[in-house]
Amino acid sequence: MKRISLLLVILFCIVSTTFAQNDFNAYILSNSSSQEGTARSVAMGNAFTALGGDLGSISINPASTGVYKFTETGITPVFNTFTTKTDFYGQSYKNNRTTFGIGNIGAVFYIPTGYNIGLKNFNIGISMNKLANYNYTTIARNNLNTDLPTYLDHLATFTNNNFDPSQTPQMDINSENDPYSIFGGALWPSILGWNTSLINLNGAGTAFVPTEQLGISQKYKSKSTGYNTSTDLSFGFNLNDDIYLGANISMMSVWNKMEDVYSEDKTESGDFNYMDQLYYQKTSGSGIGAKFGIIVTPTPNIRFGAAISTPTLYYLSDRARWEMAASLGADYNVNLRTPELELEYKIVSPFRYNFGAAFVFPIGAISIDYEGVNYSQMKFRNSGDDIFHVDWSDINDAIKDTYKRSDKIRVGVEVNPFGNQRTSWGDLSLRAGFQYNNSGIKEIDIDNYIGSIGVGYSSPDGFFADLGFSHTLKDNDILYDGSNLVADYVASSASKAYKRSNWKLLLTLGFRF
Repeated sequence: MKRISLLLVILFCIVSTTFAQNDFNAYILSNSSSQEGTARSVAMGNAFTALGGDLGSISINPASTGVYKFTETGITPVFNTFTTKTDFYGQSYKNNRTTFGIGNIGAVFYIPTGYNIGLKNFNIGISMNKLANYNYTTIARNNLNTDLPTYLDHLATFTNNNFDPSQTPQMDINSENDPYSIFGGALWPSILGWNTSLINLNGAGTAFVPTEQLGISQKYKSKSTGYNTSTDLSFGFNLNDDIYLGANISMMSVWNKMEDVYSEDKTESGDFNYMDQLYYQKTSGSGIGAKFGIIVTPTPNIRFGAAISTPTLYYLSDRARWEMAASLGADYNVNLRTPELELEYKIVSPFRYNFGAAFVFPIGAISIDYEGVNYSQMKFRNSGDDIFHVDWSDINDAIKDTYKRSDKIRVGVEVNPFGNQRTSWGDLSLRAGFQYNNSGIKEIDIDNYIGSIGVGYSSPDGFFADLGFSHTLKDNDILYDGSNLVADYVASSASKAYKRSNWKLLLTLGFRF
């Protein structure tokens, strides 16, 4: 199947200190392909760089704040479903996971200056937008005979690539040595495998081999929970109703918990009974960045917009551990856990820039956006609280070699079937949108296509309600962290690529006054 080639010098990048801080972590954090917003903005494909005037557009182009001619407040609850399809040695499995959250909440305050020319109004807005949703689950199952490689075969190969059989005294956790501090977090699965007797030396003592297994059943479950949100304090300015300027101070909040559970149980007689492995990691932190934007209206019907987002500086903390349990024969049962590691570090996301054009006509609008971001500009840095003083040069070099520019196209249309004549009961709008982006990874191109539709109602007294729905138009290959041993084994055992799809249902409720 397609998979990321992580061009790292050593698996897990920093084997002396860390679990899984690598370029893939920076990529996931910098990627906003699943960005939410209001029901209106999502229904129109988030193509709002040139339109503005929507709470969901403030994080896209800060000049959107200056477009407002009224005060507005709103909230957008979201139902989000990720569907994953796996193929593990020919056995297919499908899993759905639905979560509920808030995609957007905020307000814009209209402040007129009283001038008929020049600065007609300046507005202040504050909004929270969800940039990424990490709530998905991947499950794979299979019954396997020993003619095919098991995870323990995979672990033995990994151990042979990173250890010499002469090092086994240092690997023993019952000795006076501390193998976890000697060898580092990246090699802890090998340490656990050796100390649970799931891998041993061959008869000649020259290589690591797995314990003997006959038929087994395999189960794998990877569960991720979390989010990346942006809270934007926005300032917008209206110059003669021709030029709108805006600036945001963006404060990010990141929280992600991941649990990978893998197990093998015997299905035939033999000394092997079962093995279980757990990997747990929790990432939390915050970030800060800025956005600047402009919208120009050379004619009442034509609008152009542009915006740039500075690199966001994230301050992150990881806590992680491994656990492994084994049962062999009639009376050998062991359950081991590594120390919990906490690491402080920084990630710098790349510049992001948008260009947009829109045509506004009497019964609606059409808008198209381009967004570019070069993921090769991502960087890791030491935190002031980093007691390990990690050298991130290898991982930053790998980022330059692995990633490239990603292009995103957004298109949106809005139509008012009753034209610009306001009815006694209010206005009705119909919307549709489309988004496309590529992965920004050099060795694989995973294209993402999202279609969306929606409807909106606005009452004469200022109340409005919008409904939006979006769905991926093509199941995407699942990107996974190649330094995760279990994920790498399960993926390499697939006869076809894992797939993931996503749909969102959003409802925005708000007031204009």
